Amino acid sequence: MIFFEPQCSGFEHVEVNAAMLLTYVNGFPTEKIFFLGEKEHIKLVSENLSDYSLNIEYQSIDLPNIHSSYLSRFCREFKNVKKVLSFFQKEQKILLLSITSPTLLSIKLLNIFFSKNIYIVIHGILETIVEKPKNVLKRFFWFKYYLINFNTTKIKYILLGESIKNNLLINYPYLENYLASIDLPYFYNRVDNVRNNISDKVRFVCPGVASTKKGSHLFFNLARDVSQYNTSYDFTYVGKFVDDNMLKYLNDYVNIPSKNEALNRERFEKYLNDSDFIVLFYPKDLYRLTASGILFDAIKFEKPIIALKNDFFEYYFNKYGEIGWLCNDYNEVLNLLKSGIEKRDFSKQFKYLQEELSIEKQSNIFKDIIN
Repeated sequence: MIFFEPQCSGFEHVEVNAAMLLTYVNGFPTEKIFFLGEKEHIKLVSENLSDYSLNIEYQSIDLPNIHSSYLSRFCREFKNVKKVLSFFQKEQKILLLSITSPTLLSIKLLNIFFSKNIYIVIHGILETIVEKPKNVLKRFFWFKYYLINFNTTKIKYILLGESIKNNLLINYPYLENYLASIDLPYFYNRVDNVRNNISDKVRFVCPGVASTKKGSHLFFNLARDVSQYNTSYDFTYVGKFVDDNMLKYLNDYVNIPSKNEALNRERFEKYLNDSDFIVLFYPKDLYRLTASGILFDAIKFEKPIIALKNDFFEYYFNKYGEIGWLCNDYNEVLNLLKSGIEKRDFSKQFKYLQEELSIEKQSNIFKDIIN
């Protein structure tokens, strides 16, 4: 099997890709794996898997600059896809760990001649199919066109959650034979869930890239509004700020460890581990077609979630049981904190989720998809 990461560089998606590789190897332990990706990225993935004896050969490949024009990227990505398809003549199975529009177009053009079995993991780009781009060039490279057209039995899309698959099929039922789903592979066994920073205060953390689109500003409003009723709370935002609209919401009630740069994984995990609750204000329609990695962070660190209801969270709460509170709106979250959150022990539920979503169990699902 060939694993190919066509766009991520450095530490982006390192843990997800490492977990995906291990999930596959657990299902097919005797297979030789080739992993192609950006030089620094494959180095970090290899380090993440250093505790395991895996038969993986890593090879670096030059990726186009993500800020290049669509036409420039298409030329580079077409070249890379051709290299992957042609270099490994005997390998008939290829799994792409992420996808872009130029890469998908390249695959559908080139695989007419190579006829490989190709599996494509789709992440956040799936959200872009909802709204048609206004720019003519962007419209030509609109991911939706290449997702819904020119499909064959040689190409299968892997979605990171059953709820995502179900939502996609509502509008595109004819894609059913080309879709499969798997829960996001994740390492749950690498943490000592002991809060390192002992404090009398109850700590709330909001993780992730800060933007008004994700409702991040409501976390700052919450810290301000609840301070009138309870001074025993501590609020921390852990994530990089990419939206200038966020600046007007900043206040002294929220700690921000790093506003302009993303924290490395070690520091990010430390803030999660030292918290009591994870708070999220994702709008209801935001995670209909993409997975939220924060949910799996919460499961790993056994931190109850306080969030607005959306399809992705509700799917896991309904299937596996509650691991926190899903609220209808901002006021419901505010009232929850104003009245004092009831003490509930979710530890058994977290352990159950860690078992059900373990790499070992995901490997069995992977085997059904690939075979």
